[in-house]
Amino acid sequence: MVPADSEDVPGNPIEKTRRGDLGRLDDPLDDAPLERLAAWIAEARDHPKIRNADAMALSTLDARGDPQVRFVLCRGLEVERARATFYTNEHSAKGRELAAHGRASAAFYWDPLGRQARLSGRVERATDAESDAYFGSRHPLSQLAAWASDQSAPIASRVALEERLAAARATHGGGDPQPIPRPPHWGGYHLLIERVELWVEGKGRLHDRAVWHRDVGRDGASMWKVQRLQP
Repeated sequence: MVPADSEDVPGNPIEKTRRGDLGRLDDPLDDAPLERLAAWIAEARDHPKIRNADAMALSTLDARGDPQVRFVLCRGLEVERARATFYTNEHSAKGRELAAHGRASAAFYWDPLGRQARLSGRVERATDAESDAYFGSRHPLSQLAAWASDQSAPIASRVALEERLAAARATHGGGDPQPIPRPPHWGGYHLLIERVELWVEGKGRLHDRAVWHRDVGRDGASMWKVQRLQP
């Protein structure tokens, strides 16, 4: 769903943003879509009305070929390496779907800024060192939850879930003084971005929209090709 048409009136945040450099997709379109996306994310983090600027909808395919979408947190956008990183339980539904198909799509949407970004590409596992580093930065309760929850699997009740959390705390402690280890089935994924589509809300629904594709060679080198799209 896109936001309602905005009016060009003083104080309207979308129109103010569109007058700035980041808020337009001006011609000629540039060849650095991820630099712009990184700037969009940074601006969204500073916006007082956006709670989770890093939230992105992640789409995978299940065993029937049905799309499955859920929100995850983007925990890193590497412009030079063209990849977005997120973390999850590899035994979860999304983890199994990523293992089966090896591809995914993701989308950001920041309503107060009138901006959307879509990404798609191949997915690969992060290294153990990357996963360990991120897991170590999490709150101890979140670390224990990764042990307690068989993500996506059925459970009898909330009480049963809390009992599993208590058991995890009894086994691993509370993270002080000994750190809580990372579960071997929990870790990071890199979405290797091959396609980027950026969208900026326009007055009268005459939106700005463009798509960038890259062809990755054996050496990993790539060049972005850009095309404007009709809204």
